[in-house]
Amino acid sequence: MNRIISFILISLISADIFATKKEILPYKDNTLSVEQRVNDLLGRMTLEEKLAQIRHIHSWHIFNGQQLDEAKLAKYCGNVSW
Repeated sequence: MNRIISFILISLISADIFATKKEILPYKDNTLSVEQRVNDLLGRMTLEEKLAQIRHIHSWHIFNGQQLDEAKLAKYCGNVSW
């Protein structure tokens, strides 16, 4: 019984140690230059994600308060982005 409890405790401690040693992705590392961070992020993005950023929609164009206005959305996007 003591072996099982010891094994469980060691496993939990090991898992906690490994969980706290997460690598910081370069685009999130504020010690790098902006150019390095941007290049890293763009390299990770798919073409679809890059296009979505180009066609970014600001919420005030398509919402009335907290409610999505589908007529505004259709008018603003022209049935293309959504």
